[in-house]
Amino acid sequence: MKPGRELDLLIAKTLFGLHKDVLLEEHGSEFDTDMGMEMRFSRYYEGPHYSTDISAAWEVVEHFRKDKWDCEIYSPAYIFPTNTSICYFSKDSIKDNRMFFGESKQSVAHAICLAALKAKGIKV
Repeated sequence: MKPGRELDLLIAKTLFGLHKDVLLEEHGSEFDTDMGMEMRFSRYYEGPHYSTDISAAWEVVEHFRKDKWDCEIYSPAYIFPTNTSICYFSKDSIKDNRMFFGESKQSVAHAICLAALKAKGIKV
């Protein structure tokens, strides 16, 4: 999934509990509730730009850290000569194994969002 408002909305719903009902209250007269496609709501989402703004993406990291997840972020300078940023979320599981969910993208904010969704079991 590319960075942008659709991904931002998915993060807001999955991690922070934003429901489309909020969007309906704010923009109810502007669109039909039976539109069918969830992603059409993204054009009405006015919240943080999680997938493109590192300060907003850091809210995602803090959300995981509050739930005892570890986060590792590697910048392109660390992974020379690639031009890729990597984000891993990891947590000890019940069976004393460590669960890792990672993603690599050009943007750190984008990598954080995709790794977060993977850690929540959302395939993107």
